[in-house]
Amino acid sequence: MGKLTRHIRQSLPTKISLMMFFVAVLIFVLINSMFVVMSRRHLHAFAMKNAQESLNTAVAQAERYLRSVETVTDLTARMVEENFSPGSLLAYSRRIVEKNGFVSGCSISAQPDMFPEYGRHYSVYTVQKRDTVITAVEDVYEYIDYEWYKKAAFSRQAVWVDPFVDDNAGSLSANHVIASYSRPLYDKKNRLLGVISADISLPEFSKALSSIKPYHDSYLILLGHDGRYYVHPDTTKIVNKTIFDPIGGRYQPDKLALGYEMTAGHTGRMHADIGGVSCLICYHPVPGTDWSAALISHEHDVMHKYTRLNVTILIIFFIGLLILYVICRRAVVKVFAPMKLLEEQARRIADGDYSAVITRGNKNSVVGSLQNSFADMQETLSHYIQDLNIAIEESAKRNEELQKANSALEEAIHRQEEFVANMTHQIRTPLNLIMGFSQLIR
Repeated sequence: MGKLTRHIRQSLPTKISLMMFFVAVLIFVLINSMFVVMSRRHLHAFAMKNAQESLNTAVAQAERYLRSVETVTDLTARMVEENFSPGSLLAYSRRIVEKNGFVSGCSISAQPDMFPEYGRHYSVYTVQKRDTVITAVEDVYEYIDYEWYKKAAFSRQAVWVDPFVDDNAGSLSANHVIASYSRPLYDKKNRLLGVISADISLPEFSKALSSIKPYHDSYLILLGHDGRYYVHPDTTKIVNKTIFDPIGGRYQPDKLALGYEMTAGHTGRMHADIGGVSCLICYHPVPGTDWSAALISHEHDVMHKYTRLNVTILIIFFIGLLILYVICRRAVVKVFAPMKLLEEQARRIADGDYSAVITRGNKNSVVGSLQNSFADMQETLSHYIQDLNIAIEESAKRNEELQKANSALEEAIHRQEEFVANMTHQIRTPLNLIMGFSQLIR
């Protein structure tokens, strides 16, 4: 580690490569972050659009389901009004069930004392049980007190009655949760003859709608005006539970908010925590009823493509970092290659090898200009060294000549001294003779 640190400190290309790499990483991370955020928003919008389209399909199917029941009931009701007799009521009741696969049962109930020969009450009921259609005159019971009869008779218009468990009506019953479309019957004088009521099986209705789901964990719920479940994947909650009921003794604020929105007949989208799971919810009222449908999708299910995208982006991120480092390293090495060569040539010159030739670079780049300046300096220094060497050679030659002249001068002086000594000796001998004779004469 210390060796690597020293290498980084001593290597300018490595330092610049790392600086460029860190800047590139910062830019790369920012771009990827923007891409991830935009991708999440796009996928979220796409998922919500997909969920909304699925909800619209479910609502359209529910509406088609209900309109089919309404249509066949309305058409049959007109015929019943024109031929309101005990025998025809049995035939018409059976016809509605046989001709429409959505209808699980149909009752036609007359106003009290309409047919005195049959007693105060007269009601026929047809029910679909598996593959068998059963039609019968029901046992006497106070059907006028039931909501499906009372609501239509008092409002004097066709209505959808809130679902209920049909287990105690007459001799025939569906023995499951049904929802009824009730329509009052009138004669030509606008007197109430009775009520015709077509039933749909809520479990079958729920099954048909629950098959529509855009994601694996998504599911559809249908609420009544009071928040009761009419469609739910957990069939035990149908009619028996409401969305406002606490779970485990605790109320869930998001669930309550969703319930208030749906029972108010609003259309919209929301994020909610349902049972500790983050969910994306689209809700829409069912036209012609006071019911509201919602498609609930788990966010992890909706965003699974985003999760896979994150893994892909993470892989691309690390590969991109590696590529960025390689590119930065190669770019810096390529840029600093002349600097490296220049450093080696300058070191040779510093070691005394003045013959090293510095190559010239691109004059339009900073490194090239620096390289050319060093080349000019090297050429000037080389010329100066050459001139200096020539001057040294000439000085050496002159010194040699001076040395030779000095040696010749010394030899001449030596010969001169020998000549003077010899001459002195030669002169001194006659003088000695003369001085001897002078002394003798004296």
